[in-house]
Amino acid sequence: MTATLPLRRAAEAEASGAHNGSATQQSPNWVPILEQPVFKKRKLRVDEADVLINGSGILHKWSWPDFGGLDTFRGKEIHSAAWDASVDWTGKRVAIIGNGSSAIQILPQMQPKAAKIVNYIRTPTWISANYASQLIPDGKNFNYTEEEKKEFRENPKKLLELQSLIKHHINKSFLALLVDTPEQLRAEAAFKKEMEKRLNYDAGLCAKLIPKWKVGCRRLTPGEGCLEALQEPNVAIEFAAIEAATETGIKTMNGTEEFDIIVCATGFDVSFAPFWDLVGKNGIRLADQWRDDPEAYSGICRYCKHL
Repeated sequence: MTATLPLRRAAEAEASGAHNGSATQQSPNWVPILEQPVFKKRKLRVDEADVLINGSGILHKWSWPDFGGLDTFRGKEIHSAAWDASVDWTGKRVAIIGNGSSAIQILPQMQPKAAKIVNYIRTPTWISANYASQLIPDGKNFNYTEEEKKEFRENPKKLLELQSLIKHHINKSFLALLVDTPEQLRAEAAFKKEMEKRLNYDAGLCAKLIPKWKVGCRRLTPGEGCLEALQEPNVAIEFAAIEAATETGIKTMNGTEEFDIIVCATGFDVSFAPFWDLVGKNGIRLADQWRDDPEAYSGICRYCKHL
């Protein structure tokens, strides 16, 4: 049985900046081979293992938008999963693509300093109250004082009790994610009422920003400051589909907007197929086998029994 497994590892401390490699499965052992390019040479490192555990998860391979032209944009493009902390958006024209959990956190942070922001929204999303908000002052995010931190350090039991209480309040809300339960119906009514209030009962905004689908169909995110930021004078919302990026901005059916920065809050590839190529027994590629649905029994994959 053989398998090829190109691996990519971050190597900030190395001049190369990256590791690439492969692996072969020589039953019953996995033999990962990491090729480390250093300047123009390659170093080979071979490890052996009885079992190869893929713990890479699904939040490691971010997705760029599927429209064309982004590579021609002369400004700065950033993905929310690989944020460039050196970028200063003060006085800049900014596009934010997306309306998911990342975008609704990014918008209120960028809005006060940007000259202009256009938020490109394809679908609405439910914005909830902060999780366990009844346990925090005014139900909003805050910083613990140094005195409170000192008390937690000196009294770990009190910190553990607070952590347990927060987890309890969050975990018991799972019933709101089950279809047509009383908890879901109450949550939907409460979220709708709160979103309408925060949108100042603007009929147009409410119609476009409040979902018609059930709570929980999309990741539920507390969006502190997001709905308020959308109504600021320097923020516009564009619901038309993006046709392409240009050298200077973004084109939709409504025209072209020019930007200095494009922020892509467009999520991840969550298909479960590994981002490295793995070929198991009978030449079966795991990416092909899992293209539609991942299949395993007690964590063991067919054709790759030692994975």
